[in-house]
Amino acid sequence: MGVVKNIIPAIASTNALISAACVSEVIKIISGCNTILKNYMQYTGQNSCNTVTFESERLENCMVCRIDHAEFKFKKDMKLKDVIDQMKSEKNLNGPAINTDEGETVYASGALAAMHASKLEKTLKEL
Repeated sequence: MGVVKNIIPAIASTNALISAACVSEVIKIISGCNTILKNYMQYTGQNSCNTVTFESERLENCMVCRIDHAEFKFKKDMKLKDVIDQMKSEKNLNGPAINTDEGETVYASGALAAMHASKLEKTLKEL
């Protein structure tokens, strides 16, 4: 009971609202009774209770919106570090992510780079 009394009401009500939205979407998907949420929901609960749903549009010429895929061929004895450097120079990439055909992440940049740092000195054959 001591823990229950100290929960901030705003957090509990926000959690309840998000849970209700998730359950509502699942019911709509399973039953097909209504159109499902496209890709964005905004909840404003500071001044009033308001929920807005809209679909973001992707612009083909926008550097942030577009998703580009590039295909490269490398020798199996190349180190991952050299592969990344070549990708950066050939396609002018800032922080490439490398995935296998099966969807396994070989390397990711940014915040996940430290997780994959041990792989940089390995060859592609070893990976």
